[in-house]
Parts: sequence; structure tokens; C-alpha cells
Amino acid sequence: MAISWDRLANQARRAASAAGKVAGEVVDTSKVKLAEVRLNSEIRDAYERLGALTYDASRLGRSNEQLREMVMSEIDGLLRERELLKAQGAAINGQILCPKCGSANNMDVNFCNECGAPLRAAGKEPEEKSAVVSAEAEQENMEAEAE
Repeated sequence: MAISWDRLANQARRAASAAGKVAGEVVDTSKVKLAEVRLNSEIRDAYERLGALTYDASRLGRSNEQLREMVMSEIDGLLRERELLKAQGAAINGQILCPKCGSANNMDVNFCNECGAPLRAAGKEPEEKSAVVSAEAEQENMEAEAE
């Protein structure tokens, strides 16, 4: 039985390509997870600042409503950014997040496996790539606004 070196080389190329794709997905997922950890830390710090401002206003009679509003707006922005990262991470892994309960679902299902809510508008096909692109575009817009 003769070995076809061309066939073997093609199989090796396909295997290397598949491994490269998986490695790329792992890197992308890791980047999203690290960004989520950073955001969670920023959110925790902002909540602590808000708590200190609220305590000062209550116990010390300081009027700091404007500062509290600023911190609450910062928290709202960070929470939105975290939701975008979660959606981006789900899309990288071939999943879609339920808009009602936030559970991750396979892209090919139309209703949430957790709560039964519709995952997309009626009659709309899953769009894995557009979900990633729109999440990335939204995050870039938020980063530009922050600067």
C-alpha cells in the first residue's frame, strides 16, 4: 500500500488550519474574559465610591447629589459594557444570550432553553458574525465616548 504524500500533506494542512482556528477562538474568549474581570473590578470600585458618598450624605449631612449622579452614570455605562462583552463572548462560542434571563443558548435555537423567551425577532435567522461585529462596534463606540 503506497502512501500518498500529497493526501497526507493536505490532511496535515487541514488539521493545522482547524487547530489554528480553535487557538484563535481560545485567545478571543480569553480576551473577553479578561475584559470582563477588569470591568467587574471597576464596577465594584464604583459601587464602593457610591456607598461612601451615600454614607457621607446620610451621616455627615453633606450634599453630594451631583457626585452620586456621576458615579451612578458611570456604573450604568460599565454595566452596559459588561453586557456587550457577555454577548460578544457568547457569539465567539457560537451562542446567543437570552434578552429576558441572560442565559446562553445555542445559535440554532429560537427560544431560550432556560425561560422559553424568544431569542430573536420572529422569522429572523441567526446571524453569528453580525452579533460579534455589532457587539464590537458598540464597545468601540462606548470606548470612544469615554475618551
